[in-house]
Amino acid sequence: MAAQSSSAEILPLLNSSKNGARVERSTGEGVDQVFLKITKRVVPICFLVAFLSHIDRTNLSLAAREFCSDLGLSSSAYGTGVGVFFVFYAAFQIPSNLALEKLGAPRWMGFLMILWGLVASCMAFVRTKSQFFFLRAVLGMAEAGTFPGMWLYLSSFFPEKHRTLPLALMELGITLAQIFGSPIGAILLSLDNLLRWRGWQWLFFLEGLPSVLLGVWISFRLPAGPESAPYLSDCERKIIQLEFAKGKEIKSEGVGVVERFKQVGWNRNLWMATLVKFLRNMTTDVALFWTPLWIHAMLSGNGLTITGSKHSSCGAANSSSHQDALVAGLTSIPFTCTAITSIFLAWHSEKKQERKFHIGIAYITAAVVFVFLPIASEMGIIFGFVMLTVMLSACHGVSGILVSLGSSYLTPETRAIGLALLNSLGHLGGYFGSELMGIMVEQNGGYVEAILVLSSLLTAAGLIVMVLPDGGQNTRASNNKIEGNLKNGDAGKQHSKPDHSAIHVPGRVVTAVRKKVDSEHLRGKETELVCVE
Repeated sequence: MAAQSSSAEILPLLNSSKNGARVERSTGEGVDQVFLKITKRVVPICFLVAFLSHIDRTNLSLAAREFCSDLGLSSSAYGTGVGVFFVFYAAFQIPSNLALEKLGAPRWMGFLMILWGLVASCMAFVRTKSQFFFLRAVLGMAEAGTFPGMWLYLSSFFPEKHRTLPLALMELGITLAQIFGSPIGAILLSLDNLLRWRGWQWLFFLEGLPSVLLGVWISFRLPAGPESAPYLSDCERKIIQLEFAKGKEIKSEGVGVVERFKQVGWNRNLWMATLVKFLRNMTTDVALFWTPLWIHAMLSGNGLTITGSKHSSCGAANSSSHQDALVAGLTSIPFTCTAITSIFLAWHSEKKQERKFHIGIAYITAAVVFVFLPIASEMGIIFGFVMLTVMLSACHGVSGILVSLGSSYLTPETRAIGLALLNSLGHLGGYFGSELMGIMVEQNGGYVEAILVLSSLLTAAGLIVMVLPDGGQNTRASNNKIEGNLKNGDAGKQHSKPDHSAIHVPGRVVTAVRKKVDSEHLRGKETELVCVE
């Protein structure tokens, strides 16, 4: 029986032994234990990659006031420097993911981390606007493969049904980078004038080095996939293969790059998910880089209206090094709440097997709160800070769920290109959002007008995602077919005659016994898988 026909109808497989073969029994809880084991081994590495990547791209926001002042950068020049990263970041994501497919995650990701760590450290030596733009462009190229590459890597371990929470845990690296990056940045900024270096120079130089070290480790120690993971037994690998087969996620060989590009190009749902990510990133990427400057403005006692010269230091002219350290510490508070929110929402989404309304409601909530942020800021820093925290928690709390939704529209053959497209075009929103914020702040002397525009775009993202189908053709289609079989003759029976079948997986054939059970057993903990050696 071909993989495409039989795997979609895999029902609970019963423990059996044939011709002396060794059989290992695994309940539904046992399957969860396998993926929990993988989560403990794989996700922390992906989390660290995301954490360091985000530290190295966003520490610019903590150094913004001193950096812009020393180099004489205006708000628009700062916005361009932030945005140029995303242009090159977007342009090189698909080539980077194709290279990862060819070279493997260890070699390619290790190389990228070493490269971007060195570039991030070199930011300490920037003296001109041109050098600033150049290094931000190279950093964008080097980090281009980070997130789509790690998404692709996680997708080789986790089938669609089990993928949302691991993706959210990896995306948690972004949030925790904001939490811990801020106080770490505050400490490094306090090294101002040590050995005649400015605080921002110490910040850039020291924060780039851990990426280099982790890149070396990944190059030699990271397993390329489940097949080479030393901590998995043969039975556990077969359980993973069966779970992929149940969702029709067995990759076909011989599909060319051109054909994969065509399939992605005609994937309407993926393009709509990409539009959602683009609109969302116009707000979230701006928030990541401008939150410290918003807090600077709140501390001034004038709400989100900038005081002092609006051309000399990215909108925070009248502040001291001590205030920079205070702002760096305060910035961690909203993102602590965001971390808690993201884990809860990802767990709840995976439990309910529902994604689009989790995302849409969160975005609309964030947009409404964002609109009232300027008003709350004028009422006092506490009110403004609470609104900022709610906005960031809602907006960033569903990042992993959105990636999971986009991934569900892709087949194993198109995942490398599709995920890179989703992230690359989506992150172009960061470029346009940063440019928009920089220009509008410089023209209006405050953030209110730009916030109103970005809030409307975030509302549009929430409305669009709620009309998309919730999931692809994989797990949900398989489950619907099984439920249909049960209703068409077996709904009132707990057992029927066993049906022997062969489930074909790459490189081996697993013989199993198939037996229909009632739908309560199908969804419950008595569901069984069998590993036959």
